[in-house]
Amino acid sequence: FQILLEQKNYQQLNQEEKSQFHQYLRTDSCYFKSIKNHRHRLSYHCMRELEILDFVTHYQDQFSYILSDTENILSLDEVVLLFGLASYIHGHLSIDDIRKPPVLLIPLCETPKDLEHLPDILNQMLTDPHLKEIIIQKGELVYVAGPSDLGKEGGLFAHVSLINAENKAQDILKNHQTK
Repeated sequence: FQILLEQKNYQQLNQEEKSQFHQYLRTDSCYFKSIKNHRHRLSYHCMRELEILDFVTHYQDQFSYILSDTENILSLDEVVLLFGLASYIHGHLSIDDIRKPPVLLIPLCETPKDLEHLPDILNQMLTDPHLKEIIIQKGELVYVAGPSDLGKEGGLFAHVSLINAENKAQDILKNHQTK
């Protein structure tokens, strides 16, 4: 963990390294403690984002969080971990509850690539016990598919990929509903 971060900053990690980093954070709370103790090394923008997420957490009954980067499955992990880190750093969450997102996450799929990943993201949300718990608690699962960039990037037949993604999403929802 330390070697990984000493050699590169998070932005420089490839997808596999980011996934490994997320796994470290999910399995041992000492890593969150290490980040909290070294928060002075976090950038201004990172700290600002953590403050915003902490604010959203305080008003969780009034907010959902739009997950705007759904290009790959890592974005869901990143947001869950950042919410936990924000609450932990600001002293509003115990280390044992750090993996529980405080708000309903709404995947936003704006491009054809986002739509390709929508079924995986929904499946992960419904498989993860903490995400599933918040979905059940809120009584809804929301995703937004097909806003403005889909037509720009998807071309004339963008609606075909939207229909395919909707059908796959419905299959996943039905599968998890029966479970």
